Amino acid sequence: MSLLENDVEFGLVVEKFKRFLFNKDKEEIFSFNSGFLKETEGYKKEISKNTASLLQTETWDESIIGSGKIFDNVSAALRYNPPGHQNNLVNYHQKLHFDNVKKSQDRLWKIEKVLFTLYTSDNDEKVHNTIVKKDYLGGKYDLISYLFFLKNSKRYLPTRPERFEEAFSRLSINIKMRGQCSWTNYCTYINIISEIRERLAPFFEEKIELLDAHSFCWVLGYKPEILTIDLNSPKYSNPLLILTDVPKSQASINNSSNGKVIFNPSHVDWTVKEEVNSKIGLTGEIYVLEAERNKLIKNGLKKLADKIEHISVTKGDGAGYDIRSYSLDGEEIFIEVKTTTKGKNTHFIITEKELQFSKLNHRKYYLYRLYDFKSDQPNKYFTIHGDLRKMIKLLPIQYYAML
Repeated sequence: MSLLENDVEFGLVVEKFKRFLFNKDKEEIFSFNSGFLKETEGYKKEISKNTASLLQTETWDESIIGSGKIFDNVSAALRYNPPGHQNNLVNYHQKLHFDNVKKSQDRLWKIEKVLFTLYTSDNDEKVHNTIVKKDYLGGKYDLISYLFFLKNSKRYLPTRPERFEEAFSRLSINIKMRGQCSWTNYCTYINIISEIRERLAPFFEEKIELLDAHSFCWVLGYKPEILTIDLNSPKYSNPLLILTDVPKSQASINNSSNGKVIFNPSHVDWTVKEEVNSKIGLTGEIYVLEAERNKLIKNGLKKLADKIEHISVTKGDGAGYDIRSYSLDGEEIFIEVKTTTKGKNTHFIITEKELQFSKLNHRKYYLYRLYDFKSDQPNKYFTIHGDLRKMIKLLPIQYYAML
């Protein structure tokens, strides 16, 4: 039975989490491998990747049990800090508790024996039930979960019980973890994180790993302000568009423009053009959307501002335009947004569907070209109004081929 029964509630938490990330990174494409999440949580993947070379389990055999070699290797992995990060997956006092193992030769032999079994066999439940006993490591949940994480980070995860109890409670999951260092409790914990991973997947454009779901919960556990985020508040504090003139022709071919604005470059590597990058494109669209809303609200047209729709998000990319907005006269307008962090004369890509839609709706159609774009400042743009085929020079760069 699922512990995450309310999809709507979970979805709201994820959206607030994403808004939190946006406030940190000012990016519309959310990833566990960049920005805030990489800076604060990426060290766990570094631990997963680099500690195998510290354990050196491939060099172990039963003859070294009791020699201290196994202990030293595991201790090195326990205390490994990725460059620029502090490994805080295990409570400091529990690390000291592990250090004390070496003070007694009898205890050292027992611990190395069970660690040898853990890392060289599949008797995980038996090992767990043994290692939690008082004469081994006791119920040190941080420490023991980390030892299993070192074995297989695709299957096992570290935990800090108090942090994850708090995170789970914010997802309306009721599970007690503090003082519950048992195999059953640990497996329940892993299963919850696994289900959260599955639920997170539709909200992100990358493959979500088990460790990503762990990071999601970890951040929820220490950032309670996430749940207080108002999703109805604007993303940008004061989005402002500054209208400029359409640039003069920068054409590189000898062809009469007939008064058209020409965007016809030579030697362009279209495969790496910035405009096809969905990250900057979506950021520009949202910036324009909120600037349009602000414009209407400031002119006493809040009802119209509430009707503005981000079509490329609500209906999909194939509509021929990105935003349905309104003029100050109350007329419906269709806005296609093209954004670049480069200069005013930077060329852009446009689709056949966008061209067709601009022709059919030429009186209402506006292309907004944002340039030198930065999401945290006022941004310059120019507009092209009407049938785009009559306003710009087009260069075919791609065809759909059939046999």
